[in-house]
Amino acid sequence: MIGDKVTPIRCLEFINGGICVFDPDSIDDRGDLNLNNVAYEIADAVLYSNYFVYGLRVFVINVAGQIAASDVNADGLTLTVADLVLLIRIITGEASPITGKILPVDEPMLLTTERLGNTTEIRSVTSDDIGGVHFVFDLKGAVSIDDVRLSADASNMNLGWAVENNQLRILIHDTESERISAGQNSLVEIVTSGEGSIELVLADAADYNGRPYEVVAKSAEMPSTWTLDQNYPNPFNPTTSISFSLADQADWRLTIYNINGAVV
Repeated sequence: MIGDKVTPIRCLEFINGGICVFDPDSIDDRGDLNLNNVAYEIADAVLYSNYFVYGLRVFVINVAGQIAASDVNADGLTLTVADLVLLIRIITGEASPITGKILPVDEPMLLTTERLGNTTEIRSVTSDDIGGVHFVFDLKGAVSIDDVRLSADASNMNLGWAVENNQLRILIHDTESERISAGQNSLVEIVTSGEGSIELVLADAADYNGRPYEVVAKSAEMPSTWTLDQNYPNPFNPTTSISFSLADQADWRLTIYNINGAVV
């Protein structure tokens, strides 16, 4: 507080946030989600998987301690699918418990949704494989969830889903050594009925080694006007993807120019 450093501002400002302080004795080691003093066992992975489907109600021993133990990859973020994937890799012997932070995947996951009739399809584009994905949708109006099924590209994975507190929670992962290949993939299809819609409010993903993805998601609503999206990846070598949206079915032409304005 003295010397040539900047004088600190003696206050804390929160927007939709706060500080929770717990007794250190209530917080167990990372990887021991069931708090039985044995970390990185299959029971921990099962309990963690159940959280992504059913929410915090699965933690019945000590909520604060179990949340703290969930930061398996030591990135300071609890309850992420990257932690679950790394926990499974440790249990299967493909990784060791870590003490340092795991860095995220360099390129983000591009997530798009398309609604055709009563079915909403979720698709992804990634530079690396996918070890786990967690989605949360808000249910709007009188919509009902009739079915959630894996698409062909993710058919080798395990699927868990449930409707909790007017939200649809979906977990795609595998407890052994399966993964979704890099590139363009269709992940899951959601079948609904009734008057209403579903809105994606959370998308959390990690690669096979437990590295988190930054997720860039597009709305599931049909476009009301045309849009041209940033190409992905950028920079690229040797190929890139350019996506766009049309409000109505129509013929289209895409023309690419160089920085001098000449047609490529």
